[in-house]
Amino acid sequence: MLLSSYSYKQSEYLNLHNQNVNELALTIFNNVINAQKTYKFHNIIIKRFLWNYYNRSSTGVFHKDISEKYPDNYGSVVYYLNSCDAKTVVNDIEVQNKASNAILFNPKTIHCGTGPTKDKYKYALNVLFEFEKCTVNTKEG
Repeated sequence: MLLSSYSYKQSEYLNLHNQNVNELALTIFNNVINAQKTYKFHNIIIKRFLWNYYNRSSTGVFHKDISEKYPDNYGSVVYYLNSCDAKTVVNDIEVQNKASNAILFNPKTIHCGTGPTKDKYKYALNVLFEFEKCTVNTKEG
């Protein structure tokens, strides 16, 4: 079983009913964006918070978070809320679920979440966001 629940979807104004959950999601998102040092995103607009639960019988499907018709100024973050033996596959790269880790990728990239096989469950937060401009930090350190 794979359960997904939006706590915020800009087009549906769900944020009015999930204030505390959205504040938590925004805090997590901001921490992820600030912790990574490769990219600097300017004027971010959150498009959705999607909370995912997987159990041992969960099977994700390969998908894109947005279609090719959207401009290139969108990003996706998957943040792992617990450690388990599940994975996220982005293109052909498998990323192990480890609590407090996150991946940042282009939402037009095909990806899939997998359920755990030994552990009981997987929890993850997916954030889709838009930005006005993105610069690359070329400084090391």
